[in-house]
Amino acid sequence: MSLAFVAQLAGLTRSHSYQNKWVLVPSQEVGWTLAERLLLEGHNWVNFRFQTPLQLALEAAGPAFWSQGIEACPAGLGPGCLHGLAEHPYSQLMAQPGMDQELWSRLRSCRLEGESWEPFNSRFEALLRERGWADEAMVFNSQASTRVGPDDVVAIFPDYPWPASVRSFLERLPGHRPAPQRVEAAWTKEFFCAGRRDLEFEEVIARLQGPIDRVEVSIAREDASLVHDLLCQYQVPASFACGLPLLLSRPGQALRDFLSWLCEGVSGYGFRELLMSNLIVAPPSSWVAARLLAAAGVRWGRTDYSARLEVLENRCLSQQKGDWQQLQAGEARQLRAWFERLFERFPVNPDGTIPLTNWVDGLAYCVRELLDGHDAEASQVLLEILEDFAEIPGQAWPLSQFRHHLQMRLERRSWSASRPRPGHLHVTTWEWMGLSGRPIVFLTGQEESQEECSELPPISGQVTFSYSTRCRDGERPQYPNQRFLAYHGPGWTPRPVEPLSMVPPEGHFPDLARGLHAQNCRELPGFSEYDGYVPEAKLQPPTSVSGLQMLASCPFQFFLSRGLKIYPEPLPEASRENWLDPMEQGHVLHEMFAGWRGSAPELLEAALLRLPPPPSDWLEERDRRKLLVHFEHFLQLEPRPNEDSACELPFEVFLSLDGLDLPLRGCIDRVDKLSNGLRILDYKTGRTFSLPDEGRYFQGRHLQHALYSMAAEAIFDRPVIESGYLHTHPSSTRRWVAFGPPDQDEVSQVLTRVLQPLQTGAFAQSHRTQEDCRFCHFQAACVGRTSQGIKNKLRSPELKSRVELLETR
Repeated sequence: MSLAFVAQLAGLTRSHSYQNKWVLVPSQEVGWTLAERLLLEGHNWVNFRFQTPLQLALEAAGPAFWSQGIEACPAGLGPGCLHGLAEHPYSQLMAQPGMDQELWSRLRSCRLEGESWEPFNSRFEALLRERGWADEAMVFNSQASTRVGPDDVVAIFPDYPWPASVRSFLERLPGHRPAPQRVEAAWTKEFFCAGRRDLEFEEVIARLQGPIDRVEVSIAREDASLVHDLLCQYQVPASFACGLPLLLSRPGQALRDFLSWLCEGVSGYGFRELLMSNLIVAPPSSWVAARLLAAAGVRWGRTDYSARLEVLENRCLSQQKGDWQQLQAGEARQLRAWFERLFERFPVNPDGTIPLTNWVDGLAYCVRELLDGHDAEASQVLLEILEDFAEIPGQAWPLSQFRHHLQMRLERRSWSASRPRPGHLHVTTWEWMGLSGRPIVFLTGQEESQEECSELPPISGQVTFSYSTRCRDGERPQYPNQRFLAYHGPGWTPRPVEPLSMVPPEGHFPDLARGLHAQNCRELPGFSEYDGYVPEAKLQPPTSVSGLQMLASCPFQFFLSRGLKIYPEPLPEASRENWLDPMEQGHVLHEMFAGWRGSAPELLEAALLRLPPPPSDWLEERDRRKLLVHFEHFLQLEPRPNEDSACELPFEVFLSLDGLDLPLRGCIDRVDKLSNGLRILDYKTGRTFSLPDEGRYFQGRHLQHALYSMAAEAIFDRPVIESGYLHTHPSSTRRWVAFGPPDQDEVSQVLTRVLQPLQTGAFAQSHRTQEDCRFCHFQAACVGRTSQGIKNKLRSPELKSRVELLETR
């Protein structure tokens, strides 16, 4: 078919050089392919007109329809308009996802074939008259004259199943019809089979030799996603004649995930995932918006976004510690206003239904504005789908029904259909195989369950037949079809090919080679740059106790956080069964403890004012009851606060310890003024808080009681006689852990060892993997490290100070 038709077109360049030559093809991509093939084979394609019959018919009948006030083949003519047919026999089925597309395909096919599908057809014609539309069948049946002249040459793509109305239109065209030519095929054959479908395509990729733009691969349409993924994995550029599934495009993925986010509770975690995958753009930027949502602790529900971002904004304005706080407050205000406008585009009725028009317009806005920078062709296909949805009458739709209808249409549409491109492997289907004229063809998927046996189109070159011996799910065996056996001949014995290694020679993956070298170095006893040895790193000492304790427990974590400025991965998705997380409960309790003299309900109400509203009355009652019980238990603890107690005392001091100058800032939970000095307390509101008994400072991990005591002495100019931690949770078994006044020489010695990595650049990892790594945000950077392996590194001279710190009690 392809060789004969191309030979016929090539003959027209010689026999009819000056006449207009109309080549009617099934699609524009086929026309481009034929034109480029003639050009590459050295034929003169001037005066060729490659057009589809619909393009030619629209150009002829369009002005006549327009003069009558009729719009021919408008954009809204599709499955959506079928919902406007009143009382048709399939009304009940239209609610099923995909049914409107099936009905539209059947109706369109019947009208193009000239068949009457009553009473559906008469109602559809009434709808066309009411809206002033004309469909494809009306365009082809019009008697308007085309631009084809009696002296022109008309070549029609052979062996294509044109509908009856299209055949009638083509028969009415004037001009000369060249006689078809017969061309003998000259080609060689090869055969193989593979155990699975993916292995079959990997074998095809392994057999690629020479320039890949000489190769064409024929596949089944349902294998397009698998082939696309494998070609991307092996970095083989390819063009697809049948196009790719729309959901493989970034706009398609973005719209699908955005719709899922809207329909599944608009979780803050889900939207952060959209932002961090760069599928959605939000002000001021995607990364800043994701950071703000994490800082605000946005969870579930539309009101949670505005409430928690407002709390974050007020918290930044109240702290006023620098310009960055003002900047973050402005960013939170901008993002909060943006979410309010976004949710206004997607209203929900009180009964749970949605206004269809508003949601379609909102999704179209998202495609145009929020997917900025993505593929324009795929975005245009999405807009066409939404435009067809706009034709569906009725305003109130169940949300789940709308989602299923839209997802079904997204799954059935394709995009990025392309003609063969230079430097690209060409992937096509059976009906268009051989059009590109490439000399190497792979005919895959030749199982007996595939299409019926038909004669192979004439091809010149090498053809490789293949099939997989197992079905897609791997449960059933498969056998070659009759076409495969007919061309191979008798005696075929299936021997699946072994998977071939696609890894290039050494040196093609320098990053992988460096990774293997780093892994080998980590297994050696020496402490190297692959273990955290960075002498060039000149980091500033932390100014908070939490930063000092992080540096003491795991210097490697401190380097990743404060040195490389690596942001931790997003927190896990919040549960819908909670209102206040442990950190928020701790903030509320600290505020209540600071105002211990007041009434418990009033203190709780004042502390909750700055927090977002609860998702339900039941959750609010439960958390309020827990907080009140916790507060009442606090009032019974010893030591109790007194009238001279100072609560929530912020400070910024400069400590000088034996030549060590350290700026320090923080907030002391409580300072009790006693007759002979001060008592420093730090509240621990969690259910469990481990404080080992091995020593006062325990490897520099517990410095808070000592440093806060020294800060209080600098503020009040009075000695600290006692300091410690007060466990306030009702289930805690250890209420009060007290320490005496700090020894400045001991504190100075411990701090010197803690800060030593900042001087040497030896940022070792914690060997207490069970305790320190449990809640670490950087666990992915330490995958495969064992506690024993890290302890072996301590023998290195670079970690001498680290060993001394670990021996500190």
